[in-house]
Amino acid sequence: HGITKFSRAKDNPTLVNLVEAGDLPGYLWNQGWFKGVAP
Repeated sequence: HGITKFSRAKDNPTLVNLVEAGDLPGYLWNQGWFKGVAP
């Protein structure tokens, strides 16, 4: 049994700003920006 929660990165202003500044989503994931998900 498990729980699944979906959220769109584009709904998080901080993530949007980081991507617009040139950070790639994979890099952000490795840095822990996606809470509840470990690389």
